[in-house]
Amino acid sequence: MHRSEASIIVAYGRRRIGKTELLEQTFRTRNLLKFEGIEGLTEKQQFANIMNQLARYANEVDYAR
Repeated sequence: MHRSEASIIVAYGRRRIGKTELLEQTFRTRNLLKFEGIEGLTEKQQFANIMNQLARYANEVDYAR
């Protein structure tokens, strides 16, 4: 949390126990990108999904700031 560079956090556990809420509240003052796995997809498909989400996010960012 005190690092100045980007980091990756993996939260894994049962459904509906508050993993997302914990991360959102902990890092509410930081930029947070969230990616969720999709049940039934292969690792390659999961990776492709994340890359597509990143590409969409990159197109939405205002780089002039």
